[in-house]
Amino acid sequence: MVIKMVKKKKEVTPFQKLSLKKSKTIRSYPGISLDMAENELPIFDIPVVPGKKYSELFFVGDLHIGSIGFAERQFLSYVNFIKKNPSRRVILMGDLVEVGDLSRYLPEQRESFKYQLQRCITYLEPIKDQILIILEGNHEERYAKEAKQAINLSRYIALELGIHKTVKLPGPQKGQLCIIKAGDQYYPIYVIHGSTGAIYQAATQLKRMAFRTKVPLVAHGHIHKYYTESYVFESVTQFDDKFYKAIYEQIWLTTGAFVKDLGYAEQKSYPLTKIGAPAGRFFRTYNAISIGFGRDLYQIGLDGKSVKELKKELGIGADEET
Repeated sequence: MVIKMVKKKKEVTPFQKLSLKKSKTIRSYPGISLDMAENELPIFDIPVVPGKKYSELFFVGDLHIGSIGFAERQFLSYVNFIKKNPSRRVILMGDLVEVGDLSRYLPEQRESFKYQLQRCITYLEPIKDQILIILEGNHEERYAKEAKQAINLSRYIALELGIHKTVKLPGPQKGQLCIIKAGDQYYPIYVIHGSTGAIYQAATQLKRMAFRTKVPLVAHGHIHKYYTESYVFESVTQFDDKFYKAIYEQIWLTTGAFVKDLGYAEQKSYPLTKIGAPAGRFFRTYNAISIGFGRDLYQIGLDGKSVKELKKELGIGADEET
């Protein structure tokens, strides 16, 4: 008697089908569709970090160039790191300059508005081709309100850098929805400078954004605090003619700052925060995002280099105010 061994056919899960590209129809159902194609979104195809399984995006904002609290050495350390790693990309989160002339906080400003703008452009020059989006914050909005028909500051900066045709410029206090492409994976994200008094409870504002915009990552500037949390929820996903309960994660992020303790912040007893910027890692072969702080990931700013040494390394000349 001969016993024939029959190899059991391995069951393929819906997610394996997806990875093998066997499913013709893949659809998620976050809510009732009211408008399926309101605006076409930009797609940023980010290079994979050499030797790694992810692409990396830095969220850099709240520089306040021109203020007495501007952490110049730390910011130039980040610029230097990003320049030396050309696969990295950057979103500028707003409040790049102080514009104290148009504020009741004029004593916080140590430079003229003209010089702030000049310095901002000079400092961004080494990484200009790595910038994807330039957001405007409430400090740039001061200028927009005063000079009503003038060019937006973000557009002026982009024009001076020669990148106005490649970057997205949503304008004063507006956010940007976009798609980050890393390898085979696509990640919708929403970024905005924002406006909130939630200095202590960063999650308060982020929850509002989460209810408003259902994407894998929402990032918010303004509050000068690095904070990250995730929100997990249920939904439904369709693979071909079958439907499945699905679990989704949304990452919330506030993007820190490059300012030391400012006078008005001290008066209001606002908490101190880590100086620097977070980086998001977008994985290329499977759907996942991880967030880390630049200084913790790469020891940025811990090499002891002075502002003068960093400027020399970046090819930035003397910047005496004129």
